[in-house]
Amino acid sequence: MSDSQPVSFSQLLSLKGADGSFTAQISEQWAQGRAAFGGLLAAQMARALERVVPGDRPLRSALIDFIAPAAPGPVTIQASLLRSGKSLTHGEARMLQNGALLALFIGTYGAARDSEVHVPGPAPSGHEAPTSLPHAQYVEGLHPRFTQFFEFRMAHAPLFSSAKEGKLAGYVRYTQPGLADSAGVLGLIDAWPPAVLPLLSKPAPASTVTWMVDMVGTLPPAGTESHDYYRYEATTVAAQDGYGSCEARLWGPHGGLIAASRQLVMEFSSR
Repeated sequence: MSDSQPVSFSQLLSLKGADGSFTAQISEQWAQGRAAFGGLLAAQMARALERVVPGDRPLRSALIDFIAPAAPGPVTIQASLLRSGKSLTHGEARMLQNGALLALFIGTYGAARDSEVHVPGPAPSGHEAPTSLPHAQYVEGLHPRFTQFFEFRMAHAPLFSSAKEGKLAGYVRYTQPGLADSAGVLGLIDAWPPAVLPLLSKPAPASTVTWMVDMVGTLPPAGTESHDYYRYEATTVAAQDGYGSCEARLWGPHGGLIAASRQLVMEFSSR
């Protein structure tokens, strides 16, 4: 796969293989520092699990452990079912490169069930028109390379400002029509920088160690695309010893909460 032309998120989710063993490509265009964008790795593993999970069971929750950096080039994904019951299916995907384990994805897939309970979740704190907010332009060499594939509209994002609160807010979408299914949502909710960065006084790298995502809204079928904006808000819950716990929420184009996540982040401000 040539890096001379833009390589989209959707292209990198085109896996080859069958029977739980797949190969995928990591493009250097999707770099995040010395590693690859974690949202891409999670989405590739989610795609692999979709091949082995019953089609009537959408992703409800995912646990991702990023174990080692992924370099540009081919990766192998091994997907398998752990258990499949009446309502829930549990699956595991492992991503390897040159024989080394890079990431582990545990997915819980659940069929829709009748219930008298319906809690739509909290509303976002802001309702600005996305185009009324500043557009964070991508600058080669300054921003992580993968961010060139996303459009960010910043409502509250004072990075590296010694802020009293670690908060981020605004809107995000793929620069070109992108996936709106569960794999696409994994990319969107992970595209923003960690909410711990506003607390720092100067630029410093940060990376996700573990990540949990709950899909709390109804998403379209796999492969569905959209060019709509999604509302994003994140907060640093606690931080010390070079680690931070961050919570994030993503609202869909029609205003409903569709995903909530929690990350353990390492920050390297002491370098």
